[in-house]
Amino acid sequence: MSLPLGNIPHELKLLIISQFTTSINCSPALSRTIGGTIRIKELWINRSHRRRGADDQGLVICEMPMCDEMRSRDGGLDLTMLSAIVDLCSALSLQALALSNGGMGDGVSHNMTLTFHEVPTPKGTLRITSSTVSMSQNEMTSRCEVWEKETGGLIATAVHTKIPTATVAKL
Repeated sequence: MSLPLGNIPHELKLLIISQFTTSINCSPALSRTIGGTIRIKELWINRSHRRRGADDQGLVICEMPMCDEMRSRDGGLDLTMLSAIVDLCSALSLQALALSNGGMGDGVSHNMTLTFHEVPTPKGTLRITSSTVSMSQNEMTSRCEVWEKETGGLIATAVHTKIPTATVAKL
């Protein structure tokens, strides 16, 4: 197995991949099916020079092949499939940033806003970019973009907000 590109330390890349694989194996069938085809291509932490740690950003790039099972009856990307893809991939940038700063990065979905832009071609490859928007003790948010690799078309955008597991346990 080749490790993803990026400036994250080798051990951290292995940990993120291991936790991603574990979460897929513990998830419902839909996430296992979709998650099994997602390939993490790049893992980056962009350090801010303004405020120590506060404006750092996690960035993850994943790819996965389109298949017929991912399509709705009208030929577009099925909303359930897209939601699962965004849920899995958006968590990776949050996890990467949290782990690089000594935290955990796990959480429970609180809100997800999806916007469709274009219908992908039937056998294309999806390129999913996830970047952190904000991270605090009470909430963490990432932005996810789903692109068609071959055409460069923007398929969908999403903003996903999660509540850290430690915060949920206190409620």
